[in-house]
Amino acid sequence: MLEQKKLIRSLRYEILHLQKRLTKVEAEGIMEPSIMFTRLDAERNEQALQHAVHKGKVPEETYTELKTAMTDYIRLPSQQFGNLVKRYIQFRKAVEIENRIANYVRDHGKKRSLEKIETLYERRSNQIGALILHIRQRRAFLARTITEKFDSLENESSIFLIRPLYSYQGR
Repeated sequence: MLEQKKLIRSLRYEILHLQKRLTKVEAEGIMEPSIMFTRLDAERNEQALQHAVHKGKVPEETYTELKTAMTDYIRLPSQQFGNLVKRYIQFRKAVEIENRIANYVRDHGKKRSLEKIETLYERRSNQIGALILHIRQRRAFLARTITEKFDSLENESSIFLIRPLYSYQGR
């Protein structure tokens, strides 16, 4: 009977948490596109740009600027993944602590302890969420920047470069 009550409380907590997240996502109302631009695309572009620099079609400064932007863009998914892993680990630790408290602390202290843990979890989750949002915004900014620079470079020197591909499908 006690285990069923714990399960019910746990499920209610999860439902409440998911409702908060859904409300937050609906409030934002923003559906960001998937942006496809791989490391191989960047390497191919870098080779084409190096070749153009040697022929004198592209200034060294432009090459360096584009190489830096492409490298930054390619590094962002690993940073994003790292933040998702941190968020998951933090969630699992919070659940583990909740379970320990549920097993060892009396009813009066349990409620206060769980509230403190929930507050700490939400604060940390919001910090990681802010990092994830920053990375998404940075990725979109870099994709726009790269695309604009590739367009102008193609018009100036007729060099074909692979651009980031925006996809709304599957969202």
